Amino acid sequence: MNIPIVSFCIPTFNRINQVYSCVQKLLAYKGDDIEVVVSDNGSPDGTMERLSHIKDKRFLLTGFSQNMLYTANLLNVIKNAKGDFVFLLSDEDTVVIENIPVLIDIIMKFGADASMILGSGIGADSAPYTLGFFTKGYHAYKKHAFTHGYMTGIILNRKMLDYNDENMKRFDFHYYLYPHILLVTEATLKGTVITVNRVFTIQGNVEFIDFSDKNFSGVYKGKHFLDHENVIVGLKEILLHLKLSNFNDIEKASLYFGFIISQAYHAVYAKINRLDDVEYAKLYNYKSEGDKSTLEIYETVINWGYDHIIDLVDNTFTREAASMWPELLTMGDEEFLHIYESENKSPSQYIVANHVIHARMMMMQLGNRFDNISLYEAVNNYYVKFDVAKLYFLSQNYDKAREIFSCLADGIKVPPNIKISSFYYHALCNYSLSNYLSARQLFEETRRITMELTNKEHNKAVEYIQKIAQEERKK
Repeated sequence: MNIPIVSFCIPTFNRINQVYSCVQKLLAYKGDDIEVVVSDNGSPDGTMERLSHIKDKRFLLTGFSQNMLYTANLLNVIKNAKGDFVFLLSDEDTVVIENIPVLIDIIMKFGADASMILGSGIGADSAPYTLGFFTKGYHAYKKHAFTHGYMTGIILNRKMLDYNDENMKRFDFHYYLYPHILLVTEATLKGTVITVNRVFTIQGNVEFIDFSDKNFSGVYKGKHFLDHENVIVGLKEILLHLKLSNFNDIEKASLYFGFIISQAYHAVYAKINRLDDVEYAKLYNYKSEGDKSTLEIYETVINWGYDHIIDLVDNTFTREAASMWPELLTMGDEEFLHIYESENKSPSQYIVANHVIHARMMMMQLGNRFDNISLYEAVNNYYVKFDVAKLYFLSQNYDKAREIFSCLADGIKVPPNIKISSFYYHALCNYSLSNYLSARQLFEETRRITMELTNKEHNKAVEYIQKIAQEERKK
C-alpha cells in the first residue's frame, strides 16, 4: 500500500455499532490514498474483537486494554496514523466519501503550506465555511485558536505538529479545553489554515451514555460539565498560552480581551444547554433557587478575567488597557458611546472599547434591558448594528428590528455571515408579524443568497490562496 495522503482517525469507547458502521462507510471509498485508523479505549462491549474481522489493507486497529481517558486515546490514534494529514472523526459521524477527492486535491495543491484544513459539516456541532485562507500567526490565531470544541472535521498536517503528551494532558475536557482544541491552536502558529466550503461530514446521533456517576480526570462530566467555574480555569490556561506567544503587545491585548468575552459567552451557552423544556425567550434572565442567572454567569467570567489579567500578562500595554475595562463596562450608555466614537482615543482605549461594546450589548440581551437600544443605532459597525437589531427583536419591536435587518441584508459591504443572518432574522420578524407569505419568501431568499455568497467567496479565496501560497514558497 502507498503512503496515504489522509488518515481518518477515530478514537472510540464502548460504541461498537457506531464505530463499525463508521469504518465500513469510509472503506466504501475505492481509492488507496486514504487509511482508516481506530483506537479503542478499552471498550468492554467487544469493539476490538468485532473490528479485528475487517480485512482491508487501508484499515488499522489499535487501542488499550483499559480506559486511558480521551486525551491518551486521541494521541494514540494520531501517533499510529501514517497519512500526511490526519482527519479527526467522532465514531457516530459519517464522512461524505464523494467529497474525499476534493480534500485530496486541496492537499495536493496547498498542503505544503497548510497546518490545518477545516471542512464544512452538517449538524448541530458542525460549521459551514466559505473557502478561506488564514496566514499563520495572528491572523489564524485570532480566528481559530481555542475554538472548534467538536472534533469531527479537524484535518491536521501530521508533520507540522508536536503531539506532546504532558502538554496535551493539561487540556483535558473538564476545563472546556478538549485536547484537540490545543492541537487546533498550535496549528494556527505553525502554518496556514484553510477553510473549505464543501461538506465533508454529517453529524450522527450519539448513543446515550450516563456520565453522572463516572468520574473522569477528577471531575464529573454530566450536570457539572461546563459550569462557569470550570470555564474560568480553562480561560486561565488560554491566557497563559497566549502569554507565551510571540505576538506584539497590541495583538496580545486584543486577543486577551477577545478570549475573555468568548469564554464568558461559552459559559452562558453551556448554562442554556443544560436547561430542558424552557422556552428560549425565557432563558436570558433564567434563575432558580441556589443557581446563577445567565447574566450573573456572564458577568462572573468577565470580571474574573479582568480582575486577574494583571497577574497573567507580561506587557504594560495590556495592563493599561485592562485598567480601563471596569469603568467602560459600567458607565452610562451615553458616556460610553461618547468615548467609543471619539477620534482621539489612545490605542489602548480603542482596543478595550471595541471589545467592551460587544460585552455591554450581550449584558443588555441577557438582562432584558432594552431601554437604551436606540443610542447604539448610529454606531458605524455592522456587527453592532446586527446586535442592535437582535435586541429590538427580543424586545418584540419587530418593525424596528425588520428595518435594520433589511438594511443589513441589502448592504453591499456587509460581511457574508451578517448578511445571511439578517435575511433569516428579517424572515422571523415577518413571521412574528403574521406576514407568513413574505416570511416564506425571505427564507427562500436566505437559501439563495447563502449559495450565491458562498460561490462568490469561493472564487475570490481560490485566487487569494494561490497568490499567497506562491509568495510563501518564495521565502
